[in-house]
Amino acid sequence: MTELKKTYHFVEIYLFDNTLYVIPHAELPPIFVWCSVQPLIEVADLDSKNLTHAIESAKEASKSHFDPAHLDPNIKSLSGRKKEVHRIWNQGTKLWSLWWNEDGSIDMETLIPDKIYRGDMQWKIILKKSFNSSVPLEQIANEILNERVPTPDKKDLLELDDLVNTFGYKMSWLAIKNTNPEDIIQKLQMPDVQTIDWDKGIEKVYEYHGRPNNSIFLTPNVNGWVFIVGMYVCDFNKPDGKLDWLKDRMVELSNIFGEVQAFATHRVSEYHHWILARNGKIERCFAYGDGTRCNEGELTEAERQFPWDKLKTFQWFPDEEDVMTIAGLWSVNPQTIVETDVNGKTCYIANIPF
Repeated sequence: MTELKKTYHFVEIYLFDNTLYVIPHAELPPIFVWCSVQPLIEVADLDSKNLTHAIESAKEASKSHFDPAHLDPNIKSLSGRKKEVHRIWNQGTKLWSLWWNEDGSIDMETLIPDKIYRGDMQWKIILKKSFNSSVPLEQIANEILNERVPTPDKKDLLELDDLVNTFGYKMSWLAIKNTNPEDIIQKLQMPDVQTIDWDKGIEKVYEYHGRPNNSIFLTPNVNGWVFIVGMYVCDFNKPDGKLDWLKDRMVELSNIFGEVQAFATHRVSEYHHWILARNGKIERCFAYGDGTRCNEGELTEAERQFPWDKLKTFQWFPDEEDVMTIAGLWSVNPQTIVETDVNGKTCYIANIPF
C-alpha cells in the first residue's frame, strides 16, 4: 500500500482589496479535518519580509495530527469570525495554498475565482508548484508577490442561479444508467429510506459533526442517470481499502442495472478516481493518491486527452477538474446540473451502507 503524503502544516493566503490575508489551518480531532484557525494575519504592506513573517507565524499556528503539538489547547478556530473569513473567501481575487510535507518540501497551489454560486465563490486551481526544503521561505513569498496570473473581474463572474445545489468537489458518487431511485431502493432492498428535497439531501451528505458521515443521497433521474452521493461510497481516510470493496459493489450493481460509474475527488488529500463497470465487469479503473493506486483496463476515449506519459514522473497527475471532465464525458458532470435536467422532484436519503 502506498501511504498518502504526510502534511504537517497548511496555510492559505488570500488577496483581497490590495491586502493579503494569511490564514493557518489545523487538523482538528476526532477525524482530523483541516479547519481555519486563529490568528488571521493581515499584510497590508505588500513587502516580501512582511509576508514571510506572516507565513512563518501562520505555519507555527498550523498543526496536523502528525505533529505531537496538534492538540495544543491554545489552538482556536476562526469560527467566531465567520463573517469576516467568509467575506475574504467570497471577495478575494486570488488564493495561494501552501502545504509543508514530512521531508520539509512545500507544495503550492495558485487559485483564482471561477464562478459565484448562490453567493459563494468557487475557486479554480490554475498553477501548482513544489519547492524543496532548501528553498528559503522569503523566495516563496517573493514568487507570490511577483506572480502574474490573470485575475477575472468580479463583475464578469456569473451568478449561476439556475444551477441546482451541486455536488462533486470533496465528494464521491455513483452514476447508474437508465433507472430511477425507486427501482434502486427496491432492488437493493434498502431499509430506513426517507424522502428529502435536493438541497437538504446535498447538505446532509456534506455535513461534518466530528464523526464519519455514512449518509447516502439518491437523486431523481438526471439526463438518463441516477446518482448515489456520499462519503460512504469512498472513505477518503482509507481509499485503498475501500477501492476493492467499491469495485466488488460495482460488479454487483452493474449485473443488476447494466452500467455503473464511480467517481471521487478530494483536493486536500489529492485522492481521485473514476471507475466504469458494465454487465458485471470492471472495464476501466483509475485511482490516484500520492501515486497511482489502480490503472486497469483500456483507456476510454474521454481519457486520451491527458498526458499519461508524464504520470510516472509526477509531471502530471489528475485533479478534481479532471474527475469532473471524465464524469461529463462518461455520463454527467454534477457541477453543471441545472433544474431542467432533473426528471422528477422526489429524492431520498439513507443512513446505511448498500
